[in-house]
Amino acid sequence: MDWKTLWTRFRGTFYFRIVYLVLVALLGALSLATTIACFAVLIIPALTLLVPHWFGERRMKHHALNGVLVLILATVFFGLLVTPGYASQSEYVLSGDGARLDLSDGIVLPFRANPGARNFNFTITMWTNDSAEENFTLSVEVLSLVGFAVAPQNVTMTHDVSGSDNLSDLDFGDGERFFANVPLEPFAHSYSFQAVDTPTRARLLVTPRVPGPFHAEYGTYLALWLFNGFFNMILIILGFYLVLMLYWWTRRAREMRGSPMDRGKKRDEGGGEYTCTNCGGDVSEADTKCPNCGAEFGPRPESREPTEAK
Repeated sequence: MDWKTLWTRFRGTFYFRIVYLVLVALLGALSLATTIACFAVLIIPALTLLVPHWFGERRMKHHALNGVLVLILATVFFGLLVTPGYASQSEYVLSGDGARLDLSDGIVLPFRANPGARNFNFTITMWTNDSAEENFTLSVEVLSLVGFAVAPQNVTMTHDVSGSDNLSDLDFGDGERFFANVPLEPFAHSYSFQAVDTPTRARLLVTPRVPGPFHAEYGTYLALWLFNGFFNMILIILGFYLVLMLYWWTRRAREMRGSPMDRGKKRDEGGGEYTCTNCGGDVSEADTKCPNCGAEFGPRPESREPTEAK
C-alpha cells in the first residue's frame, strides 16, 4: 500500500480533522504569545475558516464546531507556552525619576520561595533634596489574583534608620532606605512602589508594575494564563463567527437565487416553482406575487402556440 492510498484513507477519518484543528490552534496560540499578537485577531479567524475549507470542509455546522474546538485547544496551548517563561523570570530592580524625588533599588525578598512562605520584605531607596521626611509617604501596592478577583494591598513603608550605612543617616541627598513587611498568601502577585506628597496626597511618582513575588504552585500560574488566554481567544473567535456568518449568508443567498439565466428559462418554460428574486422563497408558477414577502411579479412572456404552416 503506497503513501497516496494511506493519505486518502487518513483524510476520510475523524483523526485527520483533529490533526489539522490542533495545528490551527497551535499556530493561533503562537501568534497570540509572540510579538505578532496584534495580528492574531486576523490570523486566527482566517486559519480557522480557510484551513478546513482548503481540506474540503463545506458543512457549516462543522465549521461552527471547529471554532469551539480551536478556542479550547488554543487556550490550552497558550497557557502551556506562556506559563514557563512567566514563572521563571528573573528578579526585578525597580526605579523611577520624578521632579521632586527619585526612587531606586526597589526589590522584594524573597523574590522566589516555596508555597509555605508568607512574609515578604519590600525595600526601596528614596533620593530627594527635601530633607523633611514628613513631606513624603512611600508605599508598596501588591495586587493578588484570588480566583477571578483581584485583591489589592497598599502598605505604607517605614524609614529604615537602624543601619550603619549612608542609607540610614537621615541624609536624603545620598539616599534613604524604606521597607515594608507584607504577608501574602500563595497566589499570583504583582507589585509597584509609589511616592505621595503627604500634605496634598498628590501622587508624585509610581514605578512600573511587575510580577512577583513567586511562591505559589505551578498550577496557580498556569490557571492565570489559561484564564488570560481564554479571555483573549473568545474575543478573537467571535470575529471568526462573524466571518463565518457572512460566508454562510453569501453562500445561502447564492444557492437560493441560483443563476438568473436558469430562472428565466424555467419561468418561460413553465417548469413549476421558481425563486423569488426579492426574498429567495419558492413560488409556484400560478402566483402573481410572492407568498413570503408579497413582492409582485412582472408580466410573464405569453406562451406561443406553434403557427400552422401555410
